[in-house]
Amino acid sequence: MNAAPVLPLGNEIVDDLWFEDATYIFQAGSKLFRLYHGILAKRSSVFHDMFSVPQSLDPNNSDVMDGCTLIRLPDDAKDVYHFFRALFDQEYIQASNGEYSFDFNHILAILRLSHKYDVPYLRKRTLSHL
Repeated sequence: MNAAPVLPLGNEIVDDLWFEDATYIFQAGSKLFRLYHGILAKRSSVFHDMFSVPQSLDPNNSDVMDGCTLIRLPDDAKDVYHFFRALFDQEYIQASNGEYSFDFNHILAILRLSHKYDVPYLRKRTLSHL
């Protein structure tokens, strides 16, 4: 059993986007997402380029948390949640039973961030819902 990570006061792990064996932690507002860089790099040219730059894992560096590189995102935490869910769960924005019942604001958030972080397939999928 892994020990719980030591988090700065006020931060909260997003359980469904926290993978214990992942090596990058993303922070948006007070929300923390521990994600696999390979999936992000494959689907986003922006993340691919970001991960191409060597990172320091010096524990005294404020950009390291729980032994992982910490990347702070300036985006709204709710938007980031929906964006990452759509990236890691292919069925997240698909219609169930042939009926579309997804929140329009979630689709817009995913669309904005798929454009910002250059995720063409996700941008195309969200546009098809508009």
